Amino acid sequence: MARFSTSGISRVSAERRWYVIAAWIVALLIGGALSTMYLDDALTTDFTSSSNQDSVVGLQLLEDRMQYPDPETETIVVESSSITVEDPGFASTGKRSGGGSARIRHTGRSGRRNQLL
Repeated sequence: MARFSTSGISRVSAERRWYVIAAWIVALLIGGALSTMYLDDALTTDFTSSSNQDSVVGLQLLEDRMQYPDPETETIVVESSSITVEDPGFASTGKRSGGGSARIRHTGRSGRRNQLL
């Protein structure tokens, strides 16, 4: 059998198993030392978006146009093409889905398009 075939490598590893274990320990220690020295500056826990993603654009629109006080909470938008904000069914459906702390706001885009925020 050839020395550098898979069967040859497994045979040599089985014959000198303590050398193989020592080599793995040395390799792990060297890898840990190198990652401590060189990856510390490359890795960070800070999150910043490097592109103009839709979620970032949406959050910016909420902050700019609606004077949104707390961007970490969820916004549920309920729209209707057939009823208006004044309809009691629209308001009750929206308040049930928003946990009761919702407010109704006319978007101003058209008379038939209303949102419950």
